[in-house]
Amino acid sequence: MWFTLSALGSDLESPGEAAVQGALADALREAEAMLEREPMFEAVEIFGAGRFLGDLKRRLN
Repeated sequence: MWFTLSALGSDLESPGEAAVQGALADALREAEAMLEREPMFEAVEIFGAGRFLGDLKRRLN
């Protein structure tokens, strides 16, 4: 399945986006990696089959 990831943050000029082909676990791993790579991202929304599936929020340390 194809998943679209869209990263959100209050200080972003535009959202970060990525596409992932595979299982939902693959999409979740990529969402976690996006949050790790970019400190401005506050959450990553996950879409699959044209529907919103959920979001992954940044963990507070």
